[in-house]
Amino acid sequence: MDKKIIKNLTYNKSIAMQAYKEGYEVYATQILRTSDNVQRVYDCRLLSIDDILNVDKALFIIKEVELK
Repeated sequence: MDKKIIKNLTYNKSIAMQAYKEGYEVYATQILRTSDNVQRVYDCRLLSIDDILNVDKALFIIKEVELK
């Protein structure tokens, strides 16, 4: 079975919380500094409304998985 992943991006916590309540997977971008000159960006899955509320200055990624 093929899957299609639809991503929506937002900085708005209200939209992220509503998407989470509707069953979407919600992630936040996090920046990991590995040295003075190198930064890596990774996605951290948020597993509760409290997780969403505790995120500061990050881009929220809302994922919807559609089965084909």
